[in-house]
Amino acid sequence: MELPMGEKSDRNRAVIILRDALFVLMGSTLIAGVFNHFRQNGIPWFAEKPYEILVPCPEPMGEAKPLETGDPLIFHEKTVLIDMREIEAYDEWHAPFSLHVWYDYLFEPVPPEVLKKIASSGAENVVVYGNGENPDSGWITGKYLSGNGIKNVYYIKGGAPALKAYLDKALPWKLDRLSKTAK
Repeated sequence: MELPMGEKSDRNRAVIILRDALFVLMGSTLIAGVFNHFRQNGIPWFAEKPYEILVPCPEPMGEAKPLETGDPLIFHEKTVLIDMREIEAYDEWHAPFSLHVWYDYLFEPVPPEVLKKIASSGAENVVVYGNGENPDSGWITGKYLSGNGIKNVYYIKGGAPALKAYLDKALPWKLDRLSKTAK
């Protein structure tokens, strides 16, 4: 069966456009390749090393020191204890006298007003705990605080799960003593 004249010419026109587009593509690729070859610092055809896919964060990052869950510094009277987990996790369980700051990897780890509050609190130490995952939101926030001029910043290794397990094992008299010294 033969195509009518109008459809035949439309089909031929499409083939001609496709053919011309391929010629333009091959010609421009050839010209770009020749120019790149003779350029002093030409773009390599293949990557010499793997490309970095993560964009470096612009936030200043300092150093936060790890603490074991039994360290007395956690509940010292001159320590600010910060919980960096989601509000649901904080409402479910949090350490006594901890300050809650919501954490999201996509936004600024600690709002400026919280940084000012910590700086003006007179605390000698800041202890942060997070979700205990890898990376731990407490560790990242500790580095952020330290990079923003807050001194003596620590994070709890293992985060909230480790701290909860430790406090659940603690004797009731020890928990009473902790709550009295933390006031």
